Amino acid sequence: KYFNGKPGVGLVLALSGAGTGTLDVTLANAPYQMEVYTSTADTAPATKDGWGERVAPKSFSADPGAVSVPITQPARFVLVLLIEAAADAGCSGNFPYRASISEITFASAA
Repeated sequence: KYFNGKPGVGLVLALSGAGTGTLDVTLANAPYQMEVYTSTADTAPATKDGWGERVAPKSFSADPGAVSVPITQPARFVLVLLIEAAADAGCSGNFPYRASISEITFASAA
C-alpha cells in the first residue's frame, strides 16, 4: 500500500521547455495519495530531495478521478509521486495494491 517503505513511486514528465500551466492527473483507482514537484534543472533530479518543495498540497481521495495542479513557477520537469496505492481485485493476495494513472496532461499557460 505504501510501496514497501519507499518514499513513493513516481512518473517524471519532461516538458518541451520551461513553462507554467496546469497539470491534470486522472487516477484510475482509490484511495490514493499523490504529491507533485517541479524542477528547472537541465536534467531531472535523481532523488526526491533534489526536487525541493511540493508545488501543491498533497492530494488524496477515497474516490478515483482527476486532480488539477496549477504549476505557477516555470518548470522543465514535473514529478508526479504516488505515495499510497489502492487495493485492486486484479492483483494477487500477496501484493493486493496497485497505483494506476489513467491519463496525465499538461496544458501550457502561454
